[in-house]
Amino acid sequence: MLVPALQRAALTLAVVASISSVLRGRVVKVVDGDTVRIRHTPLYPLSNGERGCTGRKLSECTISVRLYGVDAPETAKRGDPGQPYAKEAKEYLSQRVNGRIVKVKVLRKDQYNRVVGRVTTRNRFIPFLWTDLSRGLAGEGYATLYTGGGAEYDGNREVLEKKIRRAQERRRGIWSDGVDGYVDPAAYKREMKARRNNGQGR
Repeated sequence: MLVPALQRAALTLAVVASISSVLRGRVVKVVDGDTVRIRHTPLYPLSNGERGCTGRKLSECTISVRLYGVDAPETAKRGDPGQPYAKEAKEYLSQRVNGRIVKVKVLRKDQYNRVVGRVTTRNRFIPFLWTDLSRGLAGEGYATLYTGGGAEYDGNREVLEKKIRRAQERRRGIWSDGVDGYVDPAAYKREMKARRNNGQGR
């Protein structure tokens, strides 16, 4: 029987080896506005992912998934304050996926060993329609375009950019005070890191 660390490694390798495959899983935790943890349910609907983590850490029995193409505001962590609308972005995602079965089109693995994928959830009112959460976040003004290393767009970069422009024009969410004063999450993390380093050097 595999020990938890080996189980986790085997699970990650199996997922990443299946690039462009589609996973199904139940969201057991919304980490922030663009990251969730899912319990893989390969036998869905025979298995619905409601069991499997009893007495174990989430990292040992779930997969961390980063939504493709977008970057939501940074939440508070390591003593750093969160960015404006970080809570709203997380709440938006939570309301749509927490505890629900989602589909994840696997695109790649990132530097934090997370699966980067296109996460979709079934429409509550029209069951045969699936909603792309990255597009939703972009359109509601809860995320900007992710342009960092290894960025993945699954052929939807223009769609995401269009939704972001509309959100900017309508001053939704992170764009409520206009575009010029907005600090993107990557720049915010660099700023917070510099402040911590300066503080340690005094």
